[in-house]
Amino acid sequence: MLEKLKDNLILEILTVFFLAAVIWLSVPDLMKGGRIQYDVYLSMATILFCLFWVDWCLLRGRNKESGAHFLCKYQTEILFVAFCFFMYLAWSVIIPFNQAPDEEMRYLIPKFIYNHGYLPVGNESEIVNKVWGQSYAFQPILAYQAQAVAMKAAAVLGMAEGQLFYAARFVNVLISTGTVIIALQIGNQFFKGKNALFFAGLIALWPQFVFISVYVNNDALGFFSAMLIFYCWLLGRKKHWNLKTCILLGIGLSLCSLSYFNAYGFIFCSALLYAGDYFAHRREWSAKRFIGYGCMILAICALLAGWWFVRSALLHNGDVLGLTSSSQLAEQIAQPAFKPSQMKNPQNSGLSFIQMLYTPFNKQKGWIYAAAMSFVGVFGNASVAMDLKYYLLLAAELMVGMGSFLVMWFREKRQDMTASDAVWGVTLVMAILCPVCLCLYYSYTSDYQPQGRYFLSALIPAGYLIVLGYNWFEKKINMWMSEKGLLWGIRLPVEKSLVIMQALTIFAVLSNSLFAVYVK
Repeated sequence: MLEKLKDNLILEILTVFFLAAVIWLSVPDLMKGGRIQYDVYLSMATILFCLFWVDWCLLRGRNKESGAHFLCKYQTEILFVAFCFFMYLAWSVIIPFNQAPDEEMRYLIPKFIYNHGYLPVGNESEIVNKVWGQSYAFQPILAYQAQAVAMKAAAVLGMAEGQLFYAARFVNVLISTGTVIIALQIGNQFFKGKNALFFAGLIALWPQFVFISVYVNNDALGFFSAMLIFYCWLLGRKKHWNLKTCILLGIGLSLCSLSYFNAYGFIFCSALLYAGDYFAHRREWSAKRFIGYGCMILAICALLAGWWFVRSALLHNGDVLGLTSSSQLAEQIAQPAFKPSQMKNPQNSGLSFIQMLYTPFNKQKGWIYAAAMSFVGVFGNASVAMDLKYYLLLAAELMVGMGSFLVMWFREKRQDMTASDAVWGVTLVMAILCPVCLCLYYSYTSDYQPQGRYFLSALIPAGYLIVLGYNWFEKKINMWMSEKGLLWGIRLPVEKSLVIMQALTIFAVLSNSLFAVYVK
């Protein structure tokens, strides 16, 4: 009993201060903005997070037996998902229309489908931006199709046409809530014990992830598909790529294909992991099954996603991805300074690739600085930033976690690595580097956009390694403190403290940054 009281003491103290901080950040905003939806959603998010935190940290007595009722078995997870849902909703209603990257231009696609009932070709005048001479209809538009359906449903229920963008945003809120559910599933299956929720907390409460969840874009769908693919990777390694896992992977790859080009690195990494895992176990696994399941995955992708690329090839003279057709249209009708041939980029401005990384360009900071800041969280049209302390805290969280993982790997895992482990490690590194390299290449050769949202999917594999690092760090630090007799043997809740920090950041950004800017 004494040991249990010791373990809970710090959590109880943290809980009191934390719940007081959440209420202190949230309550002053209520009833000030004249927005009933915002007041309701923020109130619900605050209440649900307090319930979740008390249940996760202090009760911890819920029945996890297989025969338990679903609501009892997963009450902590349900509270966390509900909190995320209402928090994302609160963000989605506080941000005015078009106070997010290219939201007005993106919204033209679901609005076109809503008005006409069919998919645009890409060159229709009502969806082409008059300055850039481009439209987002040349790219996969599955997210926008879903948003158009939501707009139809909202219109039937009586929502005014000028407010339909909220319905389109709501789709992304749902998609990102689904991402949180998958992250929780990963935590419960692959991070056993009391810290199983840390992976989901790291992802769901990351400021830039919250931001892409609350305005019209296809970034949220790309992130969701990357999370689903990552889950399939973990299942595939655990269950030796059984039939259900391969079917789920085919669905994830299809969604990824129809989301955003920046997430396509996960497609390449899936092929790398599947083939590498087979060769690592080729003496145990059947080549017939490997080829058969691989063909099945390709067939699922062709069935679910192939239609878009066939359509693009037919409409755009063989241009499967639509990139060439989009550039040609922009060259014809864009304003002179914004034609692709006239666009200034670091390459044609005489900067070397290395210089681009640290040299301000086109009224923006150097690539590393600007991309790192926006990877953590920059809002509005890259115009609303958090306080510096939040960037420092979250950057420290990443670096300490990754550093802990590297120390753990070097000391304890390096010598025991198998061929399969090596393939897995290479896949994770590639999954982190691919979206970053794509963004770097595009910024240098085409359009200088050092925006962290373009490689936010790298947070998934990086977050997995970071959680492993903190699991090891928490175990080691508490073991060391116990041996030294420090803090009377009380265990430090390292990972729960990090969830506190991220949650407070989200509440603080909503209350201090977004509320202060957008609610007059």
